[in-house]
Amino acid sequence: MSDLMEMRSKNSTDHILDAYLIKDNDQYYYQIESVGESGVVSVFYMDATNGDIVTNFKVSQ
Repeated sequence: MSDLMEMRSKNSTDHILDAYLIKDNDQYYYQIESVGESGVVSVFYMDATNGDIVTNFKVSQ
């Protein structure tokens, strides 16, 4: 996870507030909450295997 956070910090000035590991089927993702310089909190999802941002994340049922 630290490697993925380092990759993310190179592309953004946001500060990570919290991160959760989520398993969906046999894939792992991080749900990451961050806050920008303006104070806006955002949530995004990252593929835990390669660090790619997932734009259409939905948990399977």
